[in-house]
Amino acid sequence: MSSATVDILLYHDIARDEEEARRLSNPLFTTPLPRFKAHLQWLRRSRYKPIRLNEWLDARLQGERWQGKYVLLTFDGPHTGWFEYVFPLLVEMEIPATFFIIAGWVGPRHAFPESRHLRWEHIERIETLRGKKGKQLFDIGSHSMWHTTLDKKASENNAEYRKRMSEEIVEATRLIRNRTGCPVRTYASPEGAGDRTALAPLFRLAGLEAVRWAGYPGRMNVFMQDFWDLDISYCDTTNQMVDQLSIVLSNKWLAFFKRARRRAVAEMRQWLIRL
Repeated sequence: MSSATVDILLYHDIARDEEEARRLSNPLFTTPLPRFKAHLQWLRRSRYKPIRLNEWLDARLQGERWQGKYVLLTFDGPHTGWFEYVFPLLVEMEIPATFFIIAGWVGPRHAFPESRHLRWEHIERIETLRGKKGKQLFDIGSHSMWHTTLDKKASENNAEYRKRMSEEIVEATRLIRNRTGCPVRTYASPEGAGDRTALAPLFRLAGLEAVRWAGYPGRMNVFMQDFWDLDISYCDTTNQMVDQLSIVLSNKWLAFFKRARRRAVAEMRQWLIRL
């Protein structure tokens, strides 16, 4: 069986630079464009193969055997920075990605003022964007209706919780499909919360095929892993002084620590021999 692995990275908004990021309504989850470019260049130098989530789903369905290390860029929103910075850059570099949409935030009820001008005609364009060779670069997924977490609240009874979950999962996914004409096969849990097993029937009712949860720093996903149990790593800057990529690519650092441990063990053995 294939030994392919996929690091799933999460971004939210992208700003022109750090100064613009600080001025936005959501600076803690906004990555400056120079830093985002540096991430993409590092991934390219490190020979990661970027993919769309639907590409991975299709490969599994078709029984393909993959080898190597892949990276899946995901973005939660929508945000103005996608259209100003992300799409032009990814199209130029021909790097695919998956964009998760909060259905209720499309329009004037968006949580952040900078993005309240976005409409469904903006969202429906995403999957039509193509690379230089005409290849589809982007997928759309569902990221709930209002971005409320999928955990049951203390104030909710069972009926209220079921109704909210139906809106956040089933109704949101159907709305995005109806307004964009896109298949919408995947879902991203707000804040990575929720009971994966208990919510599975609602995901299936919505016609979803994969769910992305939140991990920190996250584990790598393997080719044959259960698609209802995908883990991601935050890659945008929850702290502008820290570059999250150093935390995210856990396989790189895991290898480093394994080598360091082997050296330490070897040196300890030499020290004991000398005693």
